[in-house]
Amino acid sequence: MAALRRRTSGLKIGLLLFFAALGLFSLTFFIFENNLKPTIREIAEAKARWVATEAVNNAIKQKIAESVDYHELIFVHKDSQGRIVLMQPNIVRINRLASDTTLAIQTTLKELADDQFFIPVGQVLGSQLLANYGPRIRVSICPVGTVRT
Repeated sequence: MAALRRRTSGLKIGLLLFFAALGLFSLTFFIFENNLKPTIREIAEAKARWVATEAVNNAIKQKIAESVDYHELIFVHKDSQGRIVLMQPNIVRINRLASDTTLAIQTTLKELADDQFFIPVGQVLGSQLLANYGPRIRVSICPVGTVRT
């Protein structure tokens, strides 16, 4: 009878320890995730701004600065005395340029998809003193969105 009680109480203690460890793990995971969310969001937003700016600048450099002449975009009409009387935009060429630039930006963004960055564990703890210390956690981001012109 006493052996049966010891076995049951050992089982109860084992289950109690298991559920306590499970609860502690869940609490740690919850705290970890809540501290990571704002950090990941801030880093992802900053990186997205940087990537988008770089993509736009590269596309403009490739499509506009290197291959466009002002006279292709604007028709200048002069009177018989050589004075400018009308400046008319070449809408077809301007729209083609905007379309080509948009496609170049989208291509650049596709090439930069599935980028990764690392966050130190100290950042997760929320401490400013330990923010750059500890093993690094790898985070992958995938840009989602469209290019508007």
